[in-house]
Amino acid sequence: MSATGSLGARRRASRLAAVQTLYQMELAEKPVDVALAEFESHRAAEDAADSERTTPQEMDTEFFTEIVRGVDTRQATLDPAIDAAIAKDRRIDRVEVLIRLILRAGAYELLARPDIDAPLTINEYVAIAKAFFAGAEPSFVNGVLDRMAHAPAAEGGAEGTPDDGTDAPQE
Repeated sequence: MSATGSLGARRRASRLAAVQTLYQMELAEKPVDVALAEFESHRAAEDAADSERTTPQEMDTEFFTEIVRGVDTRQATLDPAIDAAIAKDRRIDRVEVLIRLILRAGAYELLARPDIDAPLTINEYVAIAKAFFAGAEPSFVNGVLDRMAHAPAAEGGAEGTPDDGTDAPQE
């Protein structure tokens, strides 16, 4: 993919990079500004070493930054919305860390970016989950984000919360 790739391809790379950056923030307890600066520096170095990698120039950098900052600043409102979409006996803080971050990024996009088609957002985050997990996790991400998209409180969401039978996978 080149720097002139389609908006969809650049946003796909942005979503993946955002989840990776959120993961680094979570594990190392880094502030958002430090994590964003380190990401830019690291990816630029990778670009010099391997032109096949996704670099900041090949993604929608504004969208990437928006997701990372949005998840960071809105976590206190995202987590309860995610909890409401998870099976009653589970909570977001008990979900595996990478799935939790995929859900937060997807939830941010669903709630803060009604201009982006909800099914597209859900499919993109399910694809990210599939890149890391081969078990029930992608279906779990799909079910939670779908319930969020259809929750009455979701901006632009349809009424009702469908039960698609995808409850949380165990850690």
